[in-house]
Amino acid sequence: MNISQKNLATYRETARKKENAAKEQIQYRYKKAWKTAYNLSKILKEEFHVTETFVFGSLGYLRPELFHMHSDIDIAVRGLDHKKYYSAVARLMDCDFEVDLIMMDFASNKLRQRIEKEGILL
Repeated sequence: MNISQKNLATYRETARKKENAAKEQIQYRYKKAWKTAYNLSKILKEEFHVTETFVFGSLGYLRPELFHMHSDIDIAVRGLDHKKYYSAVARLMDCDFEVDLIMMDFASNKLRQRIEKEGILL
């Protein structure tokens, strides 16, 4: 099957436009995720009196290339009363992202060390 140079150029241009549009969507979602993470941190500190919040995972390691359209927000906290954990999780569900909430006191040593080393303290 032969494709004319004109059709090939049209195909390439369309593919480039789609790729750029997808990148723009991911960049928009990445920025929105950071704004959401700051808002969630504020909620956790004000309503649940946590002392520290860290963002980690695809958002928190400051490597945007790891972030994609289905990325969630991973937040680790210190100072959350374990009796209020499920209330905090329920409160965080009211956003446009899935949120994973980790209590540093109950995280494995390996995970806790990675969060402390590579996560972002908000």
